[in-house]
Amino acid sequence: AKPLLAALSRLEHPAEKLEAVIALEPDDPATADALRALNPPPWVRIIVTPPGGPRTKPRALNHALDFCRGEIVGIYDAEDRPAPDQLSRVAEAFAQGSGRLACVQARLAFQNVHDGWIARCFAVEYVTWFHLVLPGMARLGMPIPLGGTSVFFRRAALERIGAWDAFNVTEDADLGMRLARAGYVTGLVDSETVEAATKRPLAWIRQRSRWQKGYLMTWLAHMRSPLRLWRDLGTRGFIGFQALFLGSAAAFLGQPLFWSVWVWWLLIGPPWHVDWFQGTLGAVLFAGL
Repeated sequence: AKPLLAALSRLEHPAEKLEAVIALEPDDPATADALRALNPPPWVRIIVTPPGGPRTKPRALNHALDFCRGEIVGIYDAEDRPAPDQLSRVAEAFAQGSGRLACVQARLAFQNVHDGWIARCFAVEYVTWFHLVLPGMARLGMPIPLGGTSVFFRRAALERIGAWDAFNVTEDADLGMRLARAGYVTGLVDSETVEAATKRPLAWIRQRSRWQKGYLMTWLAHMRSPLRLWRDLGTRGFIGFQALFLGSAAAFLGQPLFWSVWVWWLLIGPPWHVDWFQGTLGAVLFAGL
């Protein structure tokens, strides 16, 4: 609790224009007591989500939204450490953006890159995602899948599309698609938030399983009416949507096939007899698998 309040207090933003709503689950009184014992500043409020289901982050966000008074609403996770000038950069981006700019996404990075191989892989992946993939998608005019934190919305646009889907376990990516379908634009801001990467194998597997489940849920929900999705996103956006969500799921579901080919190649030899799969090209494909 103390590092969270310290990170929020370092934000360089006028206190009279700042409001933090910390949402807690009803069965976590210890965290609420710890936060109150730290005597938080008056612009920090603690709320408890009502009992019931589903017990998901988007449900808590929908409840917290009712207590927010600002025109711009942002999300931070408890372990986040945003750059002190992040809110100023976000406010500037909204002020300079068009009326269609409904969302601004900051970059995420990890502070524990030396905590093992998994954490280092996470760091490499996030650098690629936030410095290459997302800017590329934005430049191509494709819908942007949002991150779950350090993302900021115009409240009017957020409420217009119905806020978060409480049943989607990747509510951020789904929300990015719904914003795009409603004609809104997502921008990227040159600011970074650091957090802690998952470093234990079982926790990593659970997290990745949730992400893949959520991507499939998002694809299925939006593909209920493919023609309508095509009209909403346009041809380029529709192709980007398929590449991101269906491509991600296909890549993970196809892993057993790739591994089978790899093991077969090791034990028996190439499972094909085409000359151009031998030599340098064959070695490259083998390394890729």
